[in-house]
Amino acid sequence: MRAWALCALLCVGRGAEDAETVAFRLATRKTRCLAFDEGVDCQDLGACVNGTARRRAFVSVFDAHVKLPLTSRKGPGLLEHEAKVARVARRNGADRVVVLPVPERQRVPVANATIAALEDLGIEIRYSEHVVPPKLSAGIKVESGGCCGAREFLKLEPMGYGEYDAMIVMDLDYDPEDTADFGPLFDCVAEGRVLTTRGPEVPVNGAFLAVPPSELLRRRLHAALETARVDARTGWNGEGWGPNNNPRRFQARMQGFFHWFFYRSRASDAAADAQARWRPAQVDPCVWNLQKGFADLCMRELCYGHARAFSHLQHPHERCACVDDDSWTAAAVAGAVGGGTCKHVAKAPDRRCARVDAAGRSASLACPSACDARCTARREHHTM
Repeated sequence: MRAWALCALLCVGRGAEDAETVAFRLATRKTRCLAFDEGVDCQDLGACVNGTARRRAFVSVFDAHVKLPLTSRKGPGLLEHEAKVARVARRNGADRVVVLPVPERQRVPVANATIAALEDLGIEIRYSEHVVPPKLSAGIKVESGGCCGAREFLKLEPMGYGEYDAMIVMDLDYDPEDTADFGPLFDCVAEGRVLTTRGPEVPVNGAFLAVPPSELLRRRLHAALETARVDARTGWNGEGWGPNNNPRRFQARMQGFFHWFFYRSRASDAAADAQARWRPAQVDPCVWNLQKGFADLCMRELCYGHARAFSHLQHPHERCACVDDDSWTAAAVAGAVGGGTCKHVAKAPDRRCARVDAAGRSASLACPSACDARCTARREHHTM
């Protein structure tokens, strides 16, 4: 992630002892969205008022601690990717903004030619007077691992851009689909909600943080960092990590802080006030932030066209060649038995792959794992 990005829930009374003894739980479809350590329903974006978000933005930050590369070995180069993100932003009536430290605070200066190329794509460049929050608590290490340590808190800077109704603060390699409609998500955020997604091994993933920006929000977040402490054993302010955080991952940075402040803390009055004021919830990561570690869990959304954005998942649709459409059902056939699904087709593919559903779509298209010779050959190869 360093080459691209800045990096870009019942636990009452748990303390240091519990932080060590709580067993880690892998993500499941029932725990795709979390609140206070428990799986909950993901936020229903259809319940929000259409058109609430009039001013919108997709925002990324870069700490300029390392060189900002223009090429990538794994996918499109920076400018090609930014051209795509700028297109998606325009289609969604949003600005595309990239925040950098002021030049004198850039450890590795971002080239003027790179800034000019980004601006030519319609991207607005803004600057921050600081990289690490100026009053960061001594209880939070500046160099705590990951790509950027406490420099990742630069993501808090645009959360004070109150001229916007809603924004998504995203890693630079966050990859929205070209035709993705973010309108319903922006509208829910503009109603005053903080929305996040979980990660495969963490309860909040920092690649996607959707907020209703305001100076108050930024000030409250900075204030919490002025007094907080974080420890690999006891978590943020001694409140533990919870069962959805892999204990091998020290979340001393943005996503660990966001999780504690909005979704976990029961002891902090400031966090309790923020939870009541900004009503944090989570949206489906299979749709809004599909990551490499979720590829199998989210195969349905990935392969049926429901996923709208990806993170650290290269060439995602290549994974779908042999995935069945589990919503397909064959039209009634005289004398047929069974449910008429792809599982039923797989029991006798020679006879059943020619069946069609009520819309005329054949099993040969809907059920490739049973009907496509390339898929059956691949399966036989892996079972040898």
